[in-house]
Amino acid sequence: MGLKRIDEKPTQSYTISAGAYVLSPAALNRVPEDAYYDMPALIADLIGDGLAVREQRAEGYWMDIGRPPDYAQANADFGAEFGG
Repeated sequence: MGLKRIDEKPTQSYTISAGAYVLSPAALNRVPEDAYYDMPALIADLIGDGLAVREQRAEGYWMDIGRPPDYAQANADFGAEFGG
């Protein structure tokens, strides 16, 4: 049985959280004052309790710049992506 398919350099797409959140006062009141409690935990708790959690999708260029090589790549990409 020979090779049936090959994907050369496939494109991968992911939905990411860009870190911009808008919270209602009721959601904000769920955050404990004396313990570590991050946004993924809050969102999971809200969903788990059957409460509405909405998203706003943004299309376009995005890159994690948490590592120096990625930051350098984002700077190199800037002109091509944004004409500057």
